Amino acid sequence: DVRISPKSIKLSQSNDCIVRWSVKGGVENIDHFIILATRNGMTLPIGSHHSQSLRGGFLYVDTSQKQVPGRVTYSIVPILSNFTRGLERKLGSIIIPGDG
Repeated sequence: DVRISPKSIKLSQSNDCIVRWSVKGGVENIDHFIILATRNGMTLPIGSHHSQSLRGGFLYVDTSQKQVPGRVTYSIVPILSNFTRGLERKLGSIIIPGDG
């Protein structure tokens, strides 16, 4: 049984979004993760991350959203070793500041 837990979403000094999550149980059954970003009701895949982790923690730096002010919500979908989709897990939201 795979349990994905959100850890944090923070902005870097350059407005990159730093997304962290952890996995407990069954990480060996995950091939990779698809990272999704949602804005104004539209969800798009923005990246992927392999499933290898030393301590069950994962970090993804999203550079695709930093030029667009407003709220962005992140979620991930595990892609299992047999290449079926696992359950989507919402990780949280953050607001990208505008230019003043």
